Amino acid sequence: MHRSSTGYRSFRIAAAAACISVTLFADPPTQTQTQTQTTKSSTSTSKAATIGTMVKNAISAAFPGVGAILDVIFGSGASSSTKTTQSAAKANLSDTSNQQKLQTSAQAAAKPYITPATSIADELAVVETFASASARANQNLLTMQTLLSVSPQPPTLLSKLKEEWGLAGDILAPLFADGMATQITKVQDADIQAKLLDIHQANTAVAGRIASRLKAAEKITDIDLPGLNDLVSSLFKLLSGSQSMAAAELNILQQDLAALAVWANSKAEGPEPVIKPDQTLLDFAGDQVAAARKVLATQGQ
Repeated sequence: MHRSSTGYRSFRIAAAAACISVTLFADPPTQTQTQTQTTKSSTSTSKAATIGTMVKNAISAAFPGVGAILDVIFGSGASSSTKTTQSAAKANLSDTSNQQKLQTSAQAAAKPYITPATSIADELAVVETFASASARANQNLLTMQTLLSVSPQPPTLLSKLKEEWGLAGDILAPLFADGMATQITKVQDADIQAKLLDIHQANTAVAGRIASRLKAAEKITDIDLPGLNDLVSSLFKLLSGSQSMAAAELNILQQDLAALAVWANSKAEGPEPVIKPDQTLLDFAGDQVAAARKVLATQGQ
């Protein structure tokens, strides 16, 4: 499915509007400002309108009305019969205070288009939460797998497993927080959202079983070690699936930036490009969820 959110479409419009208003009514942007505007433009996608249409809408929103320009040239309250010389008109347009008025007018018109940027920031925060926690906790899960594979078993095996799980559990706690499923719905691409919901559900089930088994064990023989190893391995793979969803999000942003670059360097308007997440990344995450569900189905609580 394609990302078609009004928030994303409006955000790119706002970025373009900002560029246009600054270019028309202020000093040329610095290199840093240009990079910032490009970054904002790259974080939006749309299938509902061509890029050309979006930019035209941005110009309409950001460009001051004809009346505002006439007020600058002829003076506020001038009638249709008011006359002015060419040199006076140029002077009025060149006046710093008049330029500021036009720029302020353009920015005020563009600001409503910038408001949806909040939803984009929220979406990226959700994806970042999954990716960050997954990357950090994977080391502890690898250590647990190594401990479970050691033969003969060290006498401190149970305490070490509990220690590593305690560290991993603290890192992964944000993924199991109340309301995480609701947070995931902020992700606007339907495919990525669905996969993250699947991963969240499987994460919670697998991690819950690991936690309960380790908590209840008073000695190492109280635990089904092969079964525990399967659960730890499943969780490790699920976290890899989370990271693949972060990669899918970045892939969408890269496609959008590439499409924007093509449009900027093209003399003629073309069809709006289809932007969608990398299917191989979606499939990878789906495979990890399916494998985890299989492990859960073969084990008791």
